[in-house]
Amino acid sequence: MDFNSGNFTFQVGAFIERKNAERLKAKLDEKYENAHITIYERGGKIFYRVRVGKCQKLDETAKFVALLKKDGYTDVFTVAE
Repeated sequence: MDFNSGNFTFQVGAFIERKNAERLKAKLDEKYENAHITIYERGGKIFYRVRVGKCQKLDETAKFVALLKKDGYTDVFTVAE
């Protein structure tokens, strides 16, 4: 299995209230591609995860993370989808 290739996106935030996730997604849409919300349920709670971007190679993800952090999204992390 090749862990260095695939579909990588970047999680910028997670919210319990959908409207907060939608607000962040709209802001990300202004500058970045592929802003989207994924739904995650845990312990009877629903979380709305806001993700953005798309890379095919793991070694490309560091540049995108650095750009997001430079723009003030300090809690960003890479997700393999």
